[in-house]
Amino acid sequence: MPLLLVLLEIPAILLRILLARGLKAGPPCSQIAREVLLGRSALLLVGGLFVGWAAGPARLEPMASLFSGLFDEIFALFLA
Repeated sequence: MPLLLVLLEIPAILLRILLARGLKAGPPCSQIAREVLLGRSALLLVGGLFVGWAAGPARLEPMASLFSGLFDEIFALFLA
């Protein structure tokens, strides 16, 4: 579930910027896409995925109840 959240967040950011911009003249779409993909938020999201992958299941097991057990509740509060 968190993997899908991270993978869908980056296109959502790009789409929000393009919809907010509308038909107005502004920076080209390639520059916007580069900024979204190399921005701090995207790098932190992908970096978090990499850290989780590098740690592996054995090292994440002691923290599983914190991250897996509370994820749905915290996500629901975030969406509210």
